[in-house]
Amino acid sequence: MSASTTVHDGGLSRLRELATQLPFGVLVLDRDGDLTAATGAACALLGVADEAAVQAQWPVLREELGLPASSARARAPARGSPGARGGALRTEVRAIADDAASGYLVLVKSRVVLDRAEESLVEASRCRAQQHVLGGLVHDLNGPLNNLTLTLALMEGVIARHPPDAPAEAAFARLRRYLATLQGESARLAANAQGMGAMLHAESCPPVHVPLGPVLDEVRARLRHHAALREVDLEVAPVDGETTAHLDPGALRLALIDLTLAAIACATGRARITLQASAAAATVTVGIEVSPAVLPPAAVAAFDALVVAPASEWLELVAGRLIVMQQGGRATLGTREQSVTIVAELSRGP
Repeated sequence: MSASTTVHDGGLSRLRELATQLPFGVLVLDRDGDLTAATGAACALLGVADEAAVQAQWPVLREELGLPASSARARAPARGSPGARGGALRTEVRAIADDAASGYLVLVKSRVVLDRAEESLVEASRCRAQQHVLGGLVHDLNGPLNNLTLTLALMEGVIARHPPDAPAEAAFARLRRYLATLQGESARLAANAQGMGAMLHAESCPPVHVPLGPVLDEVRARLRHHAALREVDLEVAPVDGETTAHLDPGALRLALIDLTLAAIACATGRARITLQASAAAATVTVGIEVSPAVLPPAAVAAFDALVVAPASEWLELVAGRLIVMQQGGRATLGTREQSVTIVAELSRGP
């Protein structure tokens, strides 16, 4: 191969180094479509032993991958070839053209095994689907709730207008107790429906002063069932009523729910999570501490990464940090003995 059609050594070494960090197999081709390099991940996906084996079988492999032959190299690079290895693999061809190298990169991925970014997308799409389903359930729930509330109000009015005769006083007393119970349950269902509705609507609003105590209580109420399934006790430390943050209340609620979900995921055994808040001169701090707990390396790697996609189980941890950052705050992650602590520092505002 001539120097004009070959990926230069300097560029190739940099490509090899970069390719090993990518979540898929990589083949490096020159301008004529001939193989120059193959990563170990690509060899494994192609079912061959090493790069030399890929070189030896390249004409056959190129055809199976649906890549253009050298005679058709002027054609635009293919994307997502349908015939790749019997449909088992996905391929994407990207052109290389700079001072150090020229040719093509062929990205090779399995059609059935998702990488972390794809898993996160799947989980995010699942959340969106659940959001739509939940929206329909809340809509259907509001009608019966309204009917129940109106019926209870009518019953209460009828009972008040017709005092019972002496022999029936016990029955009327029971009826009043049942009515009070139903009214309490109706109020609880209405509050839950309002909370679900608030989670469904992601509209942002201008920053306002938000008391943190009620928000922490709401986070505990929303996640109490999930925590119980994981054998985790959720508690909220007393918060001064003057402890407020200046931000979008919906964003604050979602961030704290996300970060608390991440804390629950760190819990080991019968754990306890404490939500607490305190104020300083210009900032307010929300702490989420779980003990006993273990902080996996994957969580640490994903928390503040710029390009590494988090594993799906740590999506909430990363999302919570991003929301806090968008609201002008800062989130940190730390460990102490057998506990994990997530801290969000938020502005108190003007």
